Amino acid sequence: ITSSVVALQSFEDISTITHINFICKEIHEKTTDLYESLMDRDNDEAKKSIQEMMKYLSELSQSLSDEI
Repeated sequence: ITSSVVALQSFEDISTITHINFICKEIHEKTTDLYESLMDRDNDEAKKSIQEMMKYLSELSQSLSDEI
């Protein structure tokens, strides 16, 4: 039983790390897109990047609230 609990914790840890890496990568990519849009003065694309970043940040914030 102990080894299965350890394996489960390891799987949960790996899943959590994978999720964190995915979210951070997406936020980083959207930040880069936003920077490029702002430099190009492409307001429509900048707004799109902002909305997508807000979506990821909102989901992240909600997940943190769910854990408490």
